[in-house]
Amino acid sequence: MKEKIINFLCKFSYIKDFLYKLTNRKHLLKKYKPIFKEHKRNPNMVFLVYTPTHENLGDHAIALAEMTLLEDMDIPYTEITTPEIHKLKEFGLLGLFNNTKILINGGGNLGTLWFDVEEDFRSIMIAAPKADILIFPSTIYYEDTSWGRKEYENSKKIYNNHKRLTLYARENVSYEIMKNAYNNVKLIPDMVFYLNKCEKTVARDGAVLCLRKDLERTLSEEDEIFIYDQMQQLFGDKIIKTDMCIGHDIAVENRNYELTKKFEQFKSAKLVITDRLHCMIFCVITGTPCIAIDNSNKKISGVYNEWLGEINWVKFATDSDIEN
Repeated sequence: MKEKIINFLCKFSYIKDFLYKLTNRKHLLKKYKPIFKEHKRNPNMVFLVYTPTHENLGDHAIALAEMTLLEDMDIPYTEITTPEIHKLKEFGLLGLFNNTKILINGGGNLGTLWFDVEEDFRSIMIAAPKADILIFPSTIYYEDTSWGRKEYENSKKIYNNHKRLTLYARENVSYEIMKNAYNNVKLIPDMVFYLNKCEKTVARDGAVLCLRKDLERTLSEEDEIFIYDQMQQLFGDKIIKTDMCIGHDIAVENRNYELTKKFEQFKSAKLVITDRLHCMIFCVITGTPCIAIDNSNKKISGVYNEWLGEINWVKFATDSDIEN
């Protein structure tokens, strides 16, 4: 009889949606409530949230570095990936994070460039006003439009309303923006610098070209052709074109495998040319000669100028360098 009643009610779409949410909410509560209870019993435990399962290896390297740091410091943690957080958000369960310690995965996510992520961060701050929240080293960017300025003011209001929030910038441009907007801001390097992948050397040969294809790209097609032609003069056909986005999602259990492959690819090259921040940082931590070109929100030049003055195997190229 119960099944007949449910089947009848499900003919009405709004009731079907309600039952769907109710069922899934119960499932999620059953899964996560024991985890949250354990965190509240142990004041040293933290949540590491918004970690990636998407294709960008730079974001996965950030997560790996953060977890390595926590393990080195003997801090117990629970990783909750971005898709898992979205599920909790969908069913109104972000409030479970209240009165816990939250570490938000770092990266280039603050602001309007990747606005869906900015909205996610706002959501957890609103839902968990009594949580201790730390955002790992990040870049911030708001476009200079009426919409961008409006969202900048919205973020300021939401972030500053959270009394237990600390933000870390990973370069000085972002630091200046963030400290003028938010209450508790500090400057430290990108987390991937914490990793050391120089311990095992391999024979180097050829070159790697790693250029963006997304909205942070500043190079034109003509620029890319010019760079490739110059590389051919030096390395012939021993040039690999690659990207930090590998074309498919990366499950947490495959993170180390995919990152190791990319580390090894760079370690085996005589030269890498890139406009991707974490490609440049991968070259730093693997000791790989690199020429870095800026991207749209200037995070590469910001990180280079702030932290890489003593790294002699990485050089920064300006637009004039490419044109000449």
